[in-house]
Amino acid sequence: MSHQRIRLDGDRQAVRALFALCGRRRVILIPIIVLAILAFLLEGMGIGLLIPLVDTMLGSQGQTSSQVGFGAVLGTLTDWLPEDHRLTLIVVLVCLLIVLKAAVIYGHHMLSVSLTSHVGGDLRDRLFRQTFDIGLLTIQRLGIGRLNNTIDIQVWKVCQAFDTLTHLTASMAASLVFLCLLLLISWPLTLAVIGSFLLVSLIMLAVRRAAQRRGRELVGVNADLSGRIVESLTHQRMVRAFGTEHLEMQRFHLASEAVRRAVWRTELLRGIVAPATELLYVPLMFGAIGLGLLLDLGMPALVAYLLMLYRLQPHLREIDRQRVELAAHTGPIEDVVTLLDIRDETAPRSGHRPITRIQGSIRFEGVSFDYGVAESAGVDDISFTIPKGATVALVGPSGAGKSTLIGLLFRFFDPTAGRILVDDVPLTELNLADWRRRLTFAGQDVELMSGTVYENIAYGSPDASDEAIRAAARLAHADHFIAALPGGYDAPIGARGLNLSGGQRQRLTLARAMLRRPDVLILDEATNSLDSESEDVVLQRLHAARGDMTLVVIAHRLRLVRHADLVVVLDNGRAIECGPPAELMSSGGAFDRLWRRQSAVDHHDWVPG
Repeated sequence: MSHQRIRLDGDRQAVRALFALCGRRRVILIPIIVLAILAFLLEGMGIGLLIPLVDTMLGSQGQTSSQVGFGAVLGTLTDWLPEDHRLTLIVVLVCLLIVLKAAVIYGHHMLSVSLTSHVGGDLRDRLFRQTFDIGLLTIQRLGIGRLNNTIDIQVWKVCQAFDTLTHLTASMAASLVFLCLLLLISWPLTLAVIGSFLLVSLIMLAVRRAAQRRGRELVGVNADLSGRIVESLTHQRMVRAFGTEHLEMQRFHLASEAVRRAVWRTELLRGIVAPATELLYVPLMFGAIGLGLLLDLGMPALVAYLLMLYRLQPHLREIDRQRVELAAHTGPIEDVVTLLDIRDETAPRSGHRPITRIQGSIRFEGVSFDYGVAESAGVDDISFTIPKGATVALVGPSGAGKSTLIGLLFRFFDPTAGRILVDDVPLTELNLADWRRRLTFAGQDVELMSGTVYENIAYGSPDASDEAIRAAARLAHADHFIAALPGGYDAPIGARGLNLSGGQRQRLTLARAMLRRPDVLILDEATNSLDSESEDVVLQRLHAARGDMTLVVIAHRLRLVRHADLVVVLDNGRAIECGPPAELMSSGGAFDRLWRRQSAVDHHDWVPG
């Protein structure tokens, strides 16, 4: 698996990365650039018309006509205008060019906004899709906080980078147009001006490099802050129960302060560009006036030249400012490109064989899995069979490997050794979506979504009828408490269902699982929040309604597995016992010891038969 952070060195790599992120929408950049060039060409022509305009006002038509280059071309064109109305017509023509430029600039703006908004939407969709294409283990390693930060904040900053890029193209187009027109008026003076511009640009290079470093720093501290927010809000109950609000607020303050300092340093660099370039360009203007007089440029041409140079300077300042801005956005661009570039070889890939029903058994053959971290041991050389329609119990202490086996069964990850067979077909050959439709899960880590009670029960079964949803609620012994809620089945459930009790949440997840009528129902401590009476009612209804459904039960309370057909006892990632509960009880092994220990604590007397 490769998810090393991608680094972009310099403006060119950042721009190439932005072009790549545009995807098929990069074609919109062509009319954006064309409109920018057209807009400032119209402005340049309008300013150029000042030469014949001043000539006409001064009554010195011959002066312009005798010139060469840009002034001569414009003079020749305006000579065709009637002499009596020439001044008025030139003024009208200048105004018309200004109106046309305004319309073209608005079109450029609309296309730029369209590109930025569409690319932002596309990136959010692609990144969100990527979270389902990479493996769950990679999701855990990357961290929910970082992923949330990338999809939300960093995409928004990449959109700002696109906006900066379109403005940069406009400024570069304007600079190109005005420089060409300045060359046409006086190439010796313009060459001297260009040399001064390059000197200013070199000074700004140091600022851009510093902004790039600060931009990367800002991405890191934003990810830390987002992670802190997600973690604290997710564990609000624990924080309040342990009275650690002050500790969480202190941690949040430190993360927030790091963001504040990083933003402050970044904005200092951005803010220095405008005043610095202003100071550097002022002497340039006076130098151009002196050199123009020495070159005997002529008053009308010199006025037009200075006006074009004056209009050019803001665009050159914008180029420097926008390049610094683009450098500051290098970090977010790197973050988005890195996440999109992840190719997770450990993520399960779908097979091609369809499956509509489990006809026989599910068999684990020498299955091993290693998480690759010391604190998660995984499982080692597990072999057992889950017959169709049977109840199979997985028991053992925490960390024994029970949840790992369920993860392997769902193909959240694949075995590092051994294989799982379904009806004698390797699980990896089955269509992944088809296979997961054959399973469903209800566990102690209750996962409810924002929405209504009805929507949560129907989650995963969009075609379920109203009657089927209510029947599933009755089966899970949830119908009575749902009826008591304000709004009943339309009662809203907040994120993670925190406005319900633990038992109520578990009954809703059981109803959601039963609604799917799966081939295999997996219960992972799915009733541990229910009182004994409610638990017995739910289990009795479940067994009565299961038909030929296969049950896989994970339970620490061994009384729940007394009706199991098969018990697999796990310890330290290995299956140390496997067989019917009565047989294991009589063997005097690990299951028997576990049972007797729990019976002594819970005062349960059960004699297997």
